[in-house]
Amino acid sequence: MTHIDFRQCWNYSQGREGLEPDRIVIHHWGADGQSHDGVVDFFTRGPGSGTSAHYVVSAGRITQICHDYDTAYHAGNWQINLRSIGIECRPEASEDDVRTVAELVRRIRSEWGNLPLSVHSDYYPTACPGRYHDLIDRINQLSQEEETDMQLTDQVTRPDGHTATVNDVLAYIDLRLERIDAVLIGGQDKKGPDGKPTGDRTNVFDEAAWNATNFARVYQALDALGKKIEDLTKLIEVGTR
Repeated sequence: MTHIDFRQCWNYSQGREGLEPDRIVIHHWGADGQSHDGVVDFFTRGPGSGTSAHYVVSAGRITQICHDYDTAYHAGNWQINLRSIGIECRPEASEDDVRTVAELVRRIRSEWGNLPLSVHSDYYPTACPGRYHDLIDRINQLSQEEETDMQLTDQVTRPDGHTATVNDVLAYIDLRLERIDAVLIGGQDKKGPDGKPTGDRTNVFDEAAWNATNFARVYQALDALGKKIEDLTKLIEVGTR
């Protein structure tokens, strides 16, 4: 889950005049080549153009700049501002950009219900949101996937620092489970005092039952020995008085 940073934007109004969000409006930053931090700075360092949004999003990064329950100036229509949550998206619209936007949409909907997606140009004559015009269905689709969904081709990093695909990791787990299952069901070769196989096979369940029975006997013997030592100690104490 992507961490959401917070920096307060300059242009916003507290509250929503008693209304609640009933839609999400997708925007883009405009020209390619801008940085996430640069866009956040633009909205938070001063009044600037008089505009704002609720979130700035790029691949693997989400910065909230206006609380959902406050009104951001993003749609070019005051009534829409009062009833919407605005998301400013990286204009290059890479796959990771789109996936991060979809993750945010999913999280907003978990809080406010299944808000429909719309675009800036629905409310104001503008080219915004650029490439995202054609990605709304894709964002909706991705937003409905579970948080933990992974692709078999995704790369993961093992504890030893090496990387492998999710498919490779699952195959390795399956192999280990097969070996464990073989040991539990079929047992292993027994070895004699000389360390050589005897030709017999172990039975894990029989061995577990044997261990439980014999360990219980050992504990009983230890308890009895402890009581004898305690009685002997008392006799010694009486004899020295």
